[in-house]
Amino acid sequence: GSLTMNPGSTLELAADSSPAQALIQRSGQLMFGMEVNTPRLAAYKIGRDGILSETSSMAPPSESPFLGEALSPRKRVLYGGLPGTNEVVVYRYTNVGHLTLVRTVPNAAGSLVCWLTTNAAGTLLYTSETASGTISVFDLADPLDPVLLQTLALVGSNEHPHNIALDPTEEFLYVQSGIELHVLNCHGDGTISETISPVVLPQAPNQEPIGLVVIRK
Repeated sequence: GSLTMNPGSTLELAADSSPAQALIQRSGQLMFGMEVNTPRLAAYKIGRDGILSETSSMAPPSESPFLGEALSPRKRVLYGGLPGTNEVVVYRYTNVGHLTLVRTVPNAAGSLVCWLTTNAAGTLLYTSETASGTISVFDLADPLDPVLLQTLALVGSNEHPHNIALDPTEEFLYVQSGIELHVLNCHGDGTISETISPVVLPQAPNQEPIGLVVIRK
């Protein structure tokens, strides 16, 4: 389980670019890097030796920076968050990572769209909205045209959601919100609900967790 640095694999970005997420395509051939302050979304080819080579990049389609991204498991489609304009942006990409803007989709019920994830079938997209303390669900019947299905307000003392993750059974959606972990129920019609109190996470003084991953044991 030990890690060994791959010589030449460190990629230098612009100063203060604030890289926020590295998203790997399921095949392992492409990586999509999101930078907040630059702001930029860049696609990289992953060589057999693990070396990254940039193939394309996009500036955001509005004055908002990027924050949060997810890939469709059905099509070559990437979804990104535009927190400044409360929108989800949709891109197509080719097998070598060339990006093309398709559209932006507004979320009138949520504020500060940040992190995103899809279900395994690629029929639903979940987003967290940090300022409004909400989680939204989009229908992906057409992967290129997400349709807002529901926006749910979280219950708790610290409703500022960041990362979200589905459990492998897709019965629950976990939401990391400050020092709280929310567990949402996922229903067959695509909607979500919150029926139990959030779990308060242990933390060191003046520290707050950020980041979330779910595994099945």
